Amino acid sequence: GYLLYGWTGIVPEACDDTAVMVPVSHAHWLWGWPRRFEARMDRVGSEVFLIGRWEWGEGHTRGIDDPETLASVPEDFGGWIWTNRVQDLARQERVRP
Repeated sequence: GYLLYGWTGIVPEACDDTAVMVPVSHAHWLWGWPRRFEARMDRVGSEVFLIGRWEWGEGHTRGIDDPETLASVPEDFGGWIWTNRVQDLARQERVRP
């Protein structure tokens, strides 16, 4: 529902008090991504988790498990990152200007 009318600022009840899992490959479709979207979810008591790319053929997603996918996380993202490889990603440095 958020994809349909998120531009209005309305957050559907389905997003209330829950974990909102957002595939990194589809995040750009969310109105206000990332900060305004996060603020809206926070306002309704929900946590935002950024997960790996959606694999259409497989019908599921993985975590953000490699440096290439980690690099696609916006610098100003303030939610949670879902990973199955925290030990590998902890070694990665994010280059900031």
